[in-house]
Amino acid sequence: MRLAILADIHGNLHALQAVVAKLEELQPDAVIVVGDLINAVPFSSQVVDFIRDSDWIVLRGNHEFYYLDFVGGRAPDAWQDPMRWGQLHWLAEHLRPDQGAYLAALPDDLTLFYPHTEPIRLAHGIPG
Repeated sequence: MRLAILADIHGNLHALQAVVAKLEELQPDAVIVVGDLINAVPFSSQVVDFIRDSDWIVLRGNHEFYYLDFVGGRAPDAWQDPMRWGQLHWLAEHLRPDQGAYLAALPDDLTLFYPHTEPIRLAHGIPG
């Protein structure tokens, strides 16, 4: 079993495309993204669409949590300051509602079970 584990893409579409080219060469059995798909950069929306359209296993990272809390009205008052939290304001203006719904549906952590291996626990940070 060969797994490719990606993390912290942070909206960097060009780097993701380079990784995808390498993945096509390596042909892993599964690709797993353990969060932080987005950031306040021009290609976060395209990264979300690309990953959503893949057959990859995807988890939420802290950037997705921050975004979802911000657009969902659960953010601390301090996050309303665009000088300090401008990345959230930018993301709220540039991600579509369907992309937000996709991010909200992602699991926080996941345990994978493959034959002849110990369970594999995945999370962006500390599980649980």
